[in-house]
Amino acid sequence: MDPTQAIRHFRPDLDHRVHFNVPIRTSKRSTSMYADGICDSRPRERDRLRCRSASTPDIPRPILRHHLEPVQPTIYIVTFSTDAVPNTARNVLTLLDTQIPRREPPIPHLYTIDARSITAPSARQCEKYSGISPLIQDVVMSDRRARKAVKTTVRELLDFGAKERSKGPVGKKEVSMSVCCTAGTHRSVAIGERIAQSVKSEVGRLGTREGVRVVVRHVHRIKGRGDPF
Repeated sequence: MDPTQAIRHFRPDLDHRVHFNVPIRTSKRSTSMYADGICDSRPRERDRLRCRSASTPDIPRPILRHHLEPVQPTIYIVTFSTDAVPNTARNVLTLLDTQIPRREPPIPHLYTIDARSITAPSARQCEKYSGISPLIQDVVMSDRRARKAVKTTVRELLDFGAKERSKGPVGKKEVSMSVCCTAGTHRSVAIGERIAQSVKSEVGRLGTREGVRVVVRHVHRIKGRGDPF
């Protein structure tokens, strides 16, 4: 089955992804934590983000305090806004340093998908939903370039895992990749979600004994009025 179509057969009850929507600046008042491990921040003022200089990336503070080695293979998917963090290799590595555990050697980062050229949802859709919504995901995935990006990334993530498993106990169990768009709320989030869903579905189809844990972090996502979280 084409990984980009696997979402049609994806079982929500088997979804063990861990979502973190990390605000640029957090406080006890602006952040709520749900019992299922989903961290959601209230929408911030978009104008604050746009008025910042593009030469000064707005990197959030590190959110991880525990750096234990994972029990099973883990994929980290980080989405972000190029308005807040210009898409350069140095900026992306700095951002990842705040979003994924620190290891020695560091967790490999495959690459960043730049989704700014992909067709965006309508203004009305964007006002109500973020890329968490299946509706926005369907709109974004109607672009052939988005489907190709998801398909290619899923294949490369699985190939990376297979290659590392062949090394035995010394193989790396963690890998990361990132996706960006202008606001970090619609296209990048939608693509990141579809990659996560397709990876889980494909791993289930292949019957990999270890399984896989997918951690999705939408650093700059703004919650839409119609979003479930």
